[in-house]
Amino acid sequence: SRARYFEEIAAHRRKSSASVLIDKMPIRTADTAFVVKLFPEWRYIFSIRHPYDVVLSCFKQRFTPNAAMENFRTIEGAIRLYDLAMTEWFKHHTMDDADVHYVRYDELVTNFDPVTRRVLDFLGVEWNESVRDFSAAASNRAAKTPSYQKVRQGLSIGVQTQWQNYGFAFQSEAAKPLRKWAEFFGYPVE
Repeated sequence: SRARYFEEIAAHRRKSSASVLIDKMPIRTADTAFVVKLFPEWRYIFSIRHPYDVVLSCFKQRFTPNAAMENFRTIEGAIRLYDLAMTEWFKHHTMDDADVHYVRYDELVTNFDPVTRRVLDFLGVEWNESVRDFSAAASNRAAKTPSYQKVRQGLSIGVQTQWQNYGFAFQSEAAKPLRKWAEFFGYPVE
């Protein structure tokens, strides 16, 4: 229920004056129909990365075992979960959805200030110069997610091209759904 969700969030709140709630759980994308019904007023920042890199990154992580993370034991399982999550998301949202601000990781890396300003404008949050020091701020916090160590290192375009070293993994029949999403987002597949 909504009340229980917000109780749980309040228990983990670090700043009582915070006006923006960020729920960074990409796996919730697969539950878009439920989330949209439960929180119809929510707005979203949707981060787009090359689907091959997303799948490869998830496959290579050492997630704490649970039912959802079982999908990342094989490339094929990660592809199926990615396809499910994107299919569910785009049943309820479009690339032109006013409640969604799409951010391409590669554009964030190469045009940090303008891309970040657009995100902050979407959220109704004013620019602050400290935004540029996100990696230093992350270094002062305990790691909570597998990607947190990478956040501490700053942004790098290298993560966007790592899939090319594993291109063979995306040429199978099982990878067809992933190729569809790469093309949908305008990324190369070879």
